Amino acid sequence: MCTDRSAIAAAGRPCGREAHGRAGPRTNAPLRRVASVLPIATLALTVGCAATFPPRTQLAAAQAELEHAEVEGAADMPDARLHLQLASEDLERARRLAPDDPTHAASLADVACAEARLAGSLARRGDARARARAVEAELRKATEP
Repeated sequence: MCTDRSAIAAAGRPCGREAHGRAGPRTNAPLRRVASVLPIATLALTVGCAATFPPRTQLAAAQAELEHAEVEGAADMPDARLHLQLASEDLERARRLAPDDPTHAASLADVACAEARLAGSLARRGDARARARAVEAELRKATEP
């Protein structure tokens, strides 16, 4: 409550708690409501906008893994060739979807990346097996009388 009666008389109205007709402290309820909603709205806009950009990083990573698997010889191994083909198809589908459905495109690019890694692993496994067979053959030849 204002104790300065001259301030009340000069303004023509009461100040502080008397101005609102209640005994509680002076509050800005609408401002508090906006302040409490603002972080949530900012987060929603950030997440929403982030999902609308094309998944360039995922597409580039999948393309790099695909090229790496090809260099490792995945196209020459039957098991690896299948996964290399699946990775290529998923990557192409992800590129087509990127402008319209970036979330789905990012998921497909991640799948393509995993398929390409598997193709590369299978190619390395096949190469390691071939080298192991070659070493075994050399050992047999060296131990034969």
